[in-house]
This record gives sequence, C-alpha cells and structure tokens, in this order.
Amino acid sequence: SPICQWQWLLVTWLVSIPVMQIPTLHASRFISLFALACVLFTMLSIFIEVGLVQPWNCQPGPTYPKTNALRLFTACAGMAYAFGGHGIFPEELREMKEPHKWPVVMNWTYGIIVPMYFSCAWVGYYAYGGYSQANLNLNFPDNWVNTASLLVQLPACLYLIYFTNLVLVLQIEIALGVDPTHTSCARPFRFGAPPMVFRLVFRTLFVGSQVLLAEILLSGEGDTVLGVQALAGAIGMVGEWSLELGADI
Repeated sequence: SPICQWQWLLVTWLVSIPVMQIPTLHASRFISLFALACVLFTMLSIFIEVGLVQPWNCQPGPTYPKTNALRLFTACAGMAYAFGGHGIFPEELREMKEPHKWPVVMNWTYGIIVPMYFSCAWVGYYAYGGYSQANLNLNFPDNWVNTASLLVQLPACLYLIYFTNLVLVLQIEIALGVDPTHTSCARPFRFGAPPMVFRLVFRTLFVGSQVLLAEILLSGEGDTVLGVQALAGAIGMVGEWSLELGADI
C-alpha cells in the first residue's frame, strides 16, 4: 500500500469522527445491526477460506509447537481481550428499558459468542498451527474471499471504535453536565457551546489522543499495539469480574 500504517491511523481517526457523534447506544441501534451482519460475514469467510485453501494439504503444512510460559500468557491475555466488551455493559444496562432482564441478555450473549470464539479459534489453529497470525486475514491468500472479508470489516471496525469509547466519553460528558439526549445546536449551552458542538470537539480530541498513543507505540519492535491491547482487555475483564463478584457478595 502507498499509505503507511501511521497514515492509516490518521485516516481511521478522520473517518470515525462522524460515527463518534452518535450520542448514545440507543441512537446507534440500527447501525449496530449492520455491524453485526458484518461480523457474521467475517466469521463465515474464515470457514470458506480454510475450506477453499485446505492448508493442511500444503507443503510445508501446519505445525503445532509446544507451548511455554510466554506463549501461554500471551494466549490467555488475547482470549481475555475477546471478552473486553464488558466495559460497555454499564452503559447498556443504564439505557435498558427493562434492566431486570439483564441476566437473560447475558445468557443469550455468552451462549452465542463463546461457541463463535471457540469455533474460529479451533479452525484457525487446526488450519495454520504455529503459523497462525493474530489476524487470520494475514494467513489467507490474496483472493476474493479475503478481499471481501477485509472490505466488510471496515464499517464494522468503525462501530467498534464508537461503542468501545462511548462509555468513557459519556461518563465524562454527563459529569460535566452535557446532556446526551440533546442532539441539536440549540440550548442549553455548556462551556459556551451547545451539546452537539461540545461532543464534536471533545470526542474528536478524545479518540485523537488514542491515535497519538498508537502512533507512539508503532515505533517499537513487534506488534506492540496488539500486545498492549490484549493486556488492557485482560485487566478490564479482571476488573469487571471483581465488580460483579463484589455486587453478588
């Protein structure tokens, strides 16, 4: 690609600005359905790609190296990050019309995503073994399935940027007195700006600060961004479990 990775980060930041202006999760419900369809197609593309290529018949075929403490820790952190969506739970619960149905939501959620995770993990490791990349698209050949998968992931990733940041920005905005239900440029003003303008400036700078950090991490060796991402997800999951256990007690 003629565009470097650090430049793609800037492009992603700019493209995400309009999406970040959606005030609440409820307001994004229709977009979330589209993002869900993209995720399901991406998952389907993994099985199609593996079925077409059949890597186990290639020479050399997949190998399955013995694990060690470092690989085990990295794998556990990566698996923990897969459940990093816990961070959005408080906002989902806050916006629910019937919060008492939250346990039912959790049962359906984990009943669906856990089989999805394990099926993708098993197929990916069986097909590529120790050659498996963190992003399986890097294992796939340059064919129409891989291209379609990458194109479909683009809009889905924009929504992922949005909802993973929403809880944080909403907590700050509400604490500052910026009402998320006000979507126009009309009053009430806050800090000399209407809510819509405040959201535009604040959320743009908020995501921009993360882009700046990612740019700094790109200067290191290896996939530093992915490593920090996995570690953050693992810490977040442990923190969420602690809160849930405390609430049960």
